[in-house]
Amino acid sequence: MHWSDEETSVLVDAWGPLYLGRNRGPLSMEDWDSVCSAVDAHHAAAGLDFSRNPAGCRRRISTLKARYTEEAAKGQPTSAWRHFAHLRAFLADPSGGPPGFAAKKPGASVKQEKKKVEEASGSVGTTKVPAKRQFSSLRDILAKTPATVKEEEETVKGCGCELVGGSAAGVTKLVAEMTRLAEVHERVEMERHRF
Repeated sequence: MHWSDEETSVLVDAWGPLYLGRNRGPLSMEDWDSVCSAVDAHHAAAGLDFSRNPAGCRRRISTLKARYTEEAAKGQPTSAWRHFAHLRAFLADPSGGPPGFAAKKPGASVKQEKKKVEEASGSVGTTKVPAKRQFSSLRDILAKTPATVKEEEETVKGCGCELVGGSAAGVTKLVAEMTRLAEVHERVEMERHRF
């Protein structure tokens, strides 16, 4: 079902603070459930009897983020697109870099996380924690990926300079590829956390 502008605004309002609270990282399943609940509450208040699911909300946010990066890549300070300013509040680089590109995460968080792992395990020094891998589920995810994406991954090689070409269209194409890669990564992570 089509997303209305008002429904999209409710979605962004529910998603944005959680996204920032996770240091611009992916939301947990519980977070997506609460985002979905906020959208459904809007439906109930409007007298509508259908509901959205978390997967639909994630897809809509991915679509909005891709559109935002395309608009931001145009290099204009504003956009005629209705949701641009609303999304900029959550997606713009707080360090003042080019709009539409995610901020670098500070290295301190990695050190803090390593320290937490050491404290939790009771060991001093580096501890290797075996990761639970579900190779069959990763194969399943890749099998669900369209063949054209797999072909593009095989044909695109090198540093990526040939994608940019120094033009705005090249930057837009590069941003779209980066967004697609991030979405594949997010699907893999979501599948991994499901087990």
